[in-house]
Amino acid sequence: MGTRGYKVYRYNGRYFIRYNHLDSYPSALGVSFSSQIPRTQEAYQEWLERLKKTLEEYLEKMTASDGDDSEDDFEFRVSTEPPENDLFIEWIYTIDLDHEVFLVDSNPLYSLKNMPPTGESFCRYIGFDNYGRRSYKSTTPAKYRYNWTAPPPTVEDKTIEAYNALLPHRQTVDINVLLGASMEQPLPAWESARVALYEVVVGGKMRAFPFSRDINTLESIAERNAIPRSLVLWGQEALKLGFGPMKFGSGELLRVDGQHDPDELFWLVPDAVAVRFTTHLDDERNFKRQVLLLVEELPQEPTTSTFGILFSFFHCAIVHVHNGTVSHTPAMRFLPNKFAGNPSTRGLTALARQADMSGTVSNDGHYLHSVPNELLERITSHLFPVDLDNLALAAPTIFCASVDRWRRYPFVRECRLESVHPLLYDDDSEDEPAIPEDEESDEDDWDDDGDSPRILASTCTRHFAATSLDGMTPKGRVRGVGWLESMAVQGYRTGCKFQLDRAGDYVSMEHTAVAAGES
Repeated sequence: MGTRGYKVYRYNGRYFIRYNHLDSYPSALGVSFSSQIPRTQEAYQEWLERLKKTLEEYLEKMTASDGDDSEDDFEFRVSTEPPENDLFIEWIYTIDLDHEVFLVDSNPLYSLKNMPPTGESFCRYIGFDNYGRRSYKSTTPAKYRYNWTAPPPTVEDKTIEAYNALLPHRQTVDINVLLGASMEQPLPAWESARVALYEVVVGGKMRAFPFSRDINTLESIAERNAIPRSLVLWGQEALKLGFGPMKFGSGELLRVDGQHDPDELFWLVPDAVAVRFTTHLDDERNFKRQVLLLVEELPQEPTTSTFGILFSFFHCAIVHVHNGTVSHTPAMRFLPNKFAGNPSTRGLTALARQADMSGTVSNDGHYLHSVPNELLERITSHLFPVDLDNLALAAPTIFCASVDRWRRYPFVRECRLESVHPLLYDDDSEDEPAIPEDEESDEDDWDDDGDSPRILASTCTRHFAATSLDGMTPKGRVRGVGWLESMAVQGYRTGCKFQLDRAGDYVSMEHTAVAAGES
C-alpha cells in the first residue's frame, strides 16, 4: 500500500499543494523535495527569487483560466489554508517562501537558508518534542533550526520615559509578594493540587492539533490583533480556570465559546481583574510599553485595588494598581518549553494560585452559628462541588467559610484532589537543554516505518492523593466517602475530558484537550 503525502509551497499566504501517491516517507519524498534547496547562499538567493516568480506566473495562469480548465489540468491545488495530515495523508512537506522555513507535517523544522547538508541528516533530525508534536529533535544543531520569530514592535523612547515616570522606583515584585504569601513556606497541599491539575490541562492542550500549529504560528506574529482567534478563546478559558474553582465532570469540556476581540480588555472578574492579550513580553522595551498601556486602560479610582494580566501565551505578568501605586511581576514563562524536562513554569504556577476563595462574614444571630465549626466542616467535606455551591447560595453568611474550605480543592468527577505526589526531574530548569552548535552523534536510528511520538510522561501526567466522594461502586470499584487513594491524571491529545479507570494501585484519569470549535 502506498504511503501518501503532499509536497507544498507557500508564497504570499497561499499554499500550492501537490498530491503524492506513494513513498512519501522522509527518506523518499522528503529528501527529493528538499534537495532542490541550494546549500550555498548565492545559489539559494537565485533559487528563491526564481521560485517566487514561477509561482506568481502559475497563479496568474490559474486566474486567467477563469474556471475554463478543471483542477486536474493544473499541477498544484491552491488554497489559503494549510493542508492537514489525516488517515490518508501521512506526510506533508512544505517549503515556506514567506518565512524561509521548511515544515514537516505543518510544523516548522528547518531554516531554508541553512538546511541539513545531506539526505541522511535531513531525516535524522526529524522527530518529536516532549509533547509528541512533530518537531526537529533536541539534538538538532542550532544552525539548522528554523527561526521565524517576528521582531518586537518598535517602542519609542517617550514611551519608556512615561513608564519610568509611572514607576520611578521600578516596582517589580515577586509573585509571592503580590499575593501576600510567604516566600519561605512551600505551597499548601490544596494549592499544589490546583497547580498540578492546571499543568495537566495545559500539557494536554499543547499536544492537541491545531493548537500546536497555532502556537508555532504565534511566534511569527508581531502585533496582538493578528493572534489566531482560536488561541484567544482558549486563553480566556484557561485564565478563567486559574482564577476560579477547578471542577471537571464526566465528559466536561473546557469551553471555548467566548466572543472576545484580542484588541479589547477582557475582564476575568468584573472591575477587579482584567486581561490584555499581547505579544513579545520577553522583550524589555515592549514589556514596559504593555504595562503602561494596561495601566491606562484600568480604572483610575484612587481607592480601588485592581489587577491586570499581560498574557502572550509564551509569557505572562501580573500588574497591581492600588491607591494610585503600580507594581508588577516580571515577565514569567507560561507555556512550557517543548523540550524542557520540567513542565512547570513560573507563570503557570502564578495563575493557578489566583483563585479567590475567601469566606463571607457571617451573621452571628442565626441559630446555626451554635453548631461547632468542626461539625460544619465535617458535613461539607462529604459534598460534591454542586452541593457546596448550592449550600453557599442558600445560606452564604453561615456556610461560606466552611464551603470555601473545600471548594478551593480541584475536583474531577467524584474525586477531590487533595495533594500531589512530586515528580522527580533530571533538570528542574524551565528552559530547553543546551542546544548543540554542531552535529553530534545520534544514538537513534531513523526508521520511516517505526517513527512514532515519544511523549515525556511528566508533561501531562500527575499523581494525586484523592478522596472519593462517591459511595457507589461503578464498574465494580469499591469506593467510600472519605477514602484516600492515589490517582494518576494523564493528558491525551484527542479530547478534553477526564476519564477515570482503576488500574492496580492507581485510578487513572485521562485528560485531553480539544481545539476551539470541536465537540
